[in-house]
Amino acid sequence: MQSVAAVCVAILVSVVYGSGAAVAAIYGGLVALIMTLMLAWRIGQASRSDRAMRWLVLGAAERMIMVCIAFAVGIGVLGLVPVPMLIGFGVSELAYYLAAGPMRRYMLELMGRRYDGQ
Repeated sequence: MQSVAAVCVAILVSVVYGSGAAVAAIYGGLVALIMTLMLAWRIGQASRSDRAMRWLVLGAAERMIMVCIAFAVGIGVLGLVPVPMLIGFGVSELAYYLAAGPMRRYMLELMGRRYDGQ
């Protein structure tokens, strides 16, 4: 879902602002996708550990720092346009949260458990 959202934003931004802004939007979406993969990795570590909260807090701090570094690299080193990059990131993150509910429902139904809406 995040990849689709990033590509849609890039196409829209490309039409409105040009190809340079579209590259920035794709970069923002890619940052969001990488942060989701980092979250999944930390959740996997937490599920196999007796110190789950430690792994989850460490993962949250890691992701915040990595997003700041990725944006600094995108703006400072690569010279990308900041606003489309932030829009690409924001829309991709929003797609993750919008897809999380239906995905959870689907996974629970696959396991034969009833979805209670929480």
